[in-house]
Amino acid sequence: RFILGPLKAYYLIKRLKPVCVILPDPELHLFLPFVLKKEVVVVDVHEDYGLVIEDRSWVHRSFKPFLVFFIQSLVFVRSRWADVVLVADASIQGEGAIHISNRPNPSDLPAESSLELPPRLVYVGDIRKSRGLNEMLSLIELTPEVHLDLIGPCENSDDLKNSIQERGLSNRITWHGRCTYQESWKIAAKALAGLSLLRPTPAFKDAVPTKVWEYWAVAIPVLGSDLPGQAKLIVESGGGFVGEIQELSSIISSFVQDPAFARKVGHIGRSYYENNDDENEKRLVSAIKAAIEKEPEE
Repeated sequence: RFILGPLKAYYLIKRLKPVCVILPDPELHLFLPFVLKKEVVVVDVHEDYGLVIEDRSWVHRSFKPFLVFFIQSLVFVRSRWADVVLVADASIQGEGAIHISNRPNPSDLPAESSLELPPRLVYVGDIRKSRGLNEMLSLIELTPEVHLDLIGPCENSDDLKNSIQERGLSNRITWHGRCTYQESWKIAAKALAGLSLLRPTPAFKDAVPTKVWEYWAVAIPVLGSDLPGQAKLIVESGGGFVGEIQELSSIISSFVQDPAFARKVGHIGRSYYENNDDENEKRLVSAIKAAIEKEPEE
């Protein structure tokens, strides 16, 4: 990613000669002063990268000062050379930045599907301890009626496989690995509920994960950890439940006994998703058009 990705992006930009370039990843933001001279440049800031490094087990203490310097450099480069700065979270919205929340476009997701038997839970995303891996395994232990589909990359696949085997869950947990977006959500659409059991790390405390919206988009309820950001949204919508593992296990059992109840909660989430369009697309298009049409400064 950090070597081949920028090289491929550089090649495509030079070959295609676009009017506007959108850079979604932080390592690509370093293109700004060196590569992108004539193009309108939009940079996308997904999260507070300074907090995210606290969530990465591979970041050794001695390496953190270099990452902090890198992140500070990115902020300077963006503020100096970017035409438009997008942020996915209002809590990191600096002066002049445009908030584009992480609600997915419904056309990118499959239609609602019938429930699969035996009943299944699903998790879509990076698989790691800070994102609730141990909590998910414990939830499956407590709720023998259900299976779990894990979809996404795992930073330590051997530990994941060993943990599943040691807990005796090999016949009730399926790790699909990294799937395409469409494949991932076709699997998820058949689930009883979707999981978002983030731990209270600095990066996740106030976050609203994209997967919450995506679960609702395929009409399944969300079961989440009680963190301020996602909990407020889940409770307000009525499209799921938050709580400790024991509480969520009881809710899952009620879903198993009454699948229609699970479907009802999922439909409430879907309705909330459909009726709370925050006009992301309009703001994004307006910002890009304004930047393109802006007269170049002398």
